[in-house]
Amino acid sequence: MLPWALRKKVDPVPGYGRLLGAILAARGVANPGSLINPQECGLPKNAEKAADLLKGANKVLVAGDYDADGLCGTAILLRAIEMLHKQAAHYIPTRERGYGFHQEAVDQAVLNNCDVIIAVDCGVTDQETINYAASKGLKVIVADHHRFDKAPENCILVHPQGHQNPCLCGAGVAYKIAWAMGISEYPIAQLAAIATLADAVQLTEGNRALVRKGLSQTPIPGIRALLGASEIDPETVCFQIAPRINAASRIGNPETGLRLLMANDPQGASETAEVLNALNEERKEAVSQALASCRADSVVMLDAPVGVVGIIAGRLADNLGIPAVVLTSAGKGSARAPEGYSLVDLLAQCSSVSRFGGHDCAAGLQIDPELFSTFREEFLQSVKIRPAFLTIDTALGFIPTPEEVVELHGIGPFGPGNPEPLFIFRGNASVKQYEKCSHVSIGDMSCVIFKDAAWFCGKKVAVTASLRVSGYNGEVEAIIRDMRLDIHVSRSFLLQAYRMGESMPKEIPYQIAQRIFREIGPGGGKKSLFDSKTYRRYALETCG
Repeated sequence: MLPWALRKKVDPVPGYGRLLGAILAARGVANPGSLINPQECGLPKNAEKAADLLKGANKVLVAGDYDADGLCGTAILLRAIEMLHKQAAHYIPTRERGYGFHQEAVDQAVLNNCDVIIAVDCGVTDQETINYAASKGLKVIVADHHRFDKAPENCILVHPQGHQNPCLCGAGVAYKIAWAMGISEYPIAQLAAIATLADAVQLTEGNRALVRKGLSQTPIPGIRALLGASEIDPETVCFQIAPRINAASRIGNPETGLRLLMANDPQGASETAEVLNALNEERKEAVSQALASCRADSVVMLDAPVGVVGIIAGRLADNLGIPAVVLTSAGKGSARAPEGYSLVDLLAQCSSVSRFGGHDCAAGLQIDPELFSTFREEFLQSVKIRPAFLTIDTALGFIPTPEEVVELHGIGPFGPGNPEPLFIFRGNASVKQYEKCSHVSIGDMSCVIFKDAAWFCGKKVAVTASLRVSGYNGEVEAIIRDMRLDIHVSRSFLLQAYRMGESMPKEIPYQIAQRIFREIGPGGGKKSLFDSKTYRRYALETCG
């Protein structure tokens, strides 16, 4: 659990509703228009060069990655090439084969008589494979977004580094190439929007504009088959669509996910969606089993499928507020980190890592299993722990109207770089427990929390929550992110209490302070308040 931090109280920005005006002020937004009406950006360097090469090719092989971003990027390019009445083939590695632009893709391109090969969501660090492709007479395009130290040679590199929107995902880069080919509409933008949300890249103005454009389009058959009667929106992408596309490579074969994204008829799409739904259930069971055997540590080795270690690492990073690595017994692993860390930089400091790559907040790696202890020591030494908080935008002292909540969501989509607004409110809790969630009433506010909250019934609580309009009754409801007894301490309060010593009063906040002091050792013997579970449970600091 993360301690809470509440932004400083400021007057709402005039000209907007109570919720939106409060959020704009709390976040110090200088240009609300860029949030409310985001604009797409232009083409990255070499996108037109890549487009011209693709348009002039006889046959193209698209080599993609196995996750949702790579599969969406592959589908974008395959569809775009087909729309130009060109021939195309593809290569997707299995997760066991590992991430990257592999020589097998080149061999397949030669076998299929291709004259151009394009790597999407991979390739920027695979100079050896690029050279191998060139030696076979292939022209190479790399459409990637991962970090690199030296730009690859013998290829056309299309990358968002130095672009107006440096946070494009791999499919976003593919979308820009398709745009340069003269194809930027249905369903190209929709696939790029799904990948942007699935890959959790920073939601810059250009990315928000792309997501809005793509999600406004009629769902393609494969996406409609996954959604059923649900609408396509950021929530359904993140919690219904992306996990099922990713399940194809986590548990089964990534080709299943690509087949769904390329489906043009409802019947075939429905059959593929059923397979992905079944794989996703297997994935959830594998995650549950792995979590049950996993200790709350930031570096863990598990006897678990390689396809679920990234999910476990993400859960650990969220719970601990620091970077986390989960490895299989074979030494393949995934790392996840909160915003503010760079996993690429951290892993570069570990000599025991034989291969790694990725983003600041998500990366994959390989080590020799016998070097696990060495890697653990190196990684923990490289992490300079910074205090992580659950940031709350403002206290909510009224029941908002549905119209105000709709206006607030007008600055979405929400995600990294544009987090969903969070509110804190207090009151006595009334709880109705259901199988997978609890319905909590706090005064007149109707709330939902996706865990057992029966213990809080009848108690005075504080919650931090986001707001939405219920699709069931059209009323405002709060989705609780965290819930606690309405008791709070801060660092300034703890300093005051510490100075009081034995004369400390007997009230509950001071009892909590004494418990924190015991947990961090005499005189604050440990390095940080964050070593105290009690502090993390009851802290409420001021930020911003």
